[in-house]
Amino acid sequence: MKKILIALAAAFCLGSFNASADLTDLLKGIGSAASSEGAQSTAASGLEGLVKGLLSNSKITEKDLVGSWKYSGPAVAFQGGNFLEKAGGAAAAGVIADKIAPYYKKVGIDKMTCVFNDDKTFEFKLNRVTLKGTYEVANAKNPDGAFWFNFTVGRIPIGKMKGHVEKQINTMTLTFDASKLITLVSTIAKVSGQSSLQAMSNLLNQYDGLNCGFELAKTK
Repeated sequence: MKKILIALAAAFCLGSFNASADLTDLLKGIGSAASSEGAQSTAASGLEGLVKGLLSNSKITEKDLVGSWKYSGPAVAFQGGNFLEKAGGAAAAGVIADKIAPYYKKVGIDKMTCVFNDDKTFEFKLNRVTLKGTYEVANAKNPDGAFWFNFTVGRIPIGKMKGHVEKQINTMTLTFDASKLITLVSTIAKVSGQSSLQAMSNLLNQYDGLNCGFELAKTK
């Protein structure tokens, strides 16, 4: 356990990382130390409390989304895999979010406002593009944060996408499988007259089990 505490102190308290550091390898090393000392479950609990980026089950329904929201930043999370993969993915999530933020800004997502209505319709407004559609919880009997979103951009139907929602009091994250997020953002770029976002696609396609989307702050 001493090895774990030393590594955590160096990594998180002293802020010794930079944006290009391989955070995944570092946290995997911490997990390996925990395993060798017979304390992996303790390490897992501690790490998951210190880093973001893991999908969790959120017992929320459609009415929890109702209201007006605005974009506050990219959201990145990993799903599936064992603890070591999750711990590394959780740390990497922040780095990936920083890398995709400029692409969001390029298509105007950084100015996005969202309204979820109580009739299960929604509207996302960007600078020159409006997304509309419907939403519904994926499993009403056992809600786990999964929702279906049916998107259109202008007159262009994007289709039905499964997303994951996590909500606190005045903040909410909405994430999709990376391939779906690429489709959504690329369509926005096309409608708004922006150039290809192939670089973002190449970045996100490097990771398995990656979910990406938006962090939202409630306005009313």
